[in-house]
Amino acid sequence: MYLQSADNSMVELRLKSDSVNRRVVASDASNAVKSQVIFGDGEIQLASANVGSALFATFNVNGLVLSGSAGIGTSSPEVKLHVQTNEPGFPTSFMVDNQGSDFAGFKVRSTGGDIDLNNSGGNTCRINVVDGDCRELEL
Repeated sequence: MYLQSADNSMVELRLKSDSVNRRVVASDASNAVKSQVIFGDGEIQLASANVGSALFATFNVNGLVLSGSAGIGTSSPEVKLHVQTNEPGFPTSFMVDNQGSDFAGFKVRSTGGDIDLNNSGGNTCRINVVDGDCRELEL
């Protein structure tokens, strides 16, 4: 099905159902489901043929929840979030930018403790290691 308005303005496609989930399905010539978009109650899910085992992403009011790994600049992420670039020199691959104050930080958390890397204002940069005993290195 192809939808186009006469004047190239917005076209609206409505899915109406009494059930909680409404789906748009992509299937092959034998009608086997290959992928689907599921419109639930307050969320949108992207899934493969078998929703239970291959849910790719859920969009809801809290943001985006990914199942598996996400890649930026790579189609084969090796970890939960894999940012890859092939720019020469020393490119910035990740940035925390707080426009609301002079503080910005990054936290790594495990059951063993936290590591905080932050700019606490002015020319002060800190690395905090918290594992029961707080240790701080100020640069």
